[in-house]
Amino acid sequence: VSFHYRADGFFPGSGDSDDIGAGPGRFASVNVPLKEGVSDAQFAASFAAVIDAAFEAFDPGAVVCQCGADALATDEFKIFFNLTLTGYLDCVKLLLQSAGRCCSGRWRRLSFPLWTAITALAVGVDLDKDIPEHSFFSQYGPDFCLDVTPSLKRNLNDSTELRLLVESAVENLKRLAEALQL
Repeated sequence: VSFHYRADGFFPGSGDSDDIGAGPGRFASVNVPLKEGVSDAQFAASFAAVIDAAFEAFDPGAVVCQCGADALATDEFKIFFNLTLTGYLDCVKLLLQSAGRCCSGRWRRLSFPLWTAITALAVGVDLDKDIPEHSFFSQYGPDFCLDVTPSLKRNLNDSTELRLLVESAVENLKRLAEALQL
């Protein structure tokens, strides 16, 4: 599902509402091209309706959210939208609520420390391993720290097989790079 600005001559030149995929992927691509000046309320209402339908249709096991900041009202490139942080956060809250209802919750206990650690890394913040008391403290149990100890599970990854897999992937990427230069 993609909500984006769409106009003739505007990169990437695709993303019309009738760009729905092809072949076995027909109807799997959902584009919501918006015009200049869309407000928080309009964006959130449109987002809610489409996301609810998307969750109903796809019943996803995972959700990836990418929020481009160029839709903010104060974007220096003036990419035409009029959204505030509230508009973005309202949509992300809805997405999190929807994902919580359908995406497998059995890993949720491990998700909290993982996401916290990744976010801290992304923003350049060092965190203590011990989780401080807060309203979601219980979600970090049973040891209440940002650490995962390796298990005693047997490693079935043979170093030679792993090396060959990596070499194959690198070779395929070289071929892709060559094909793109044609």
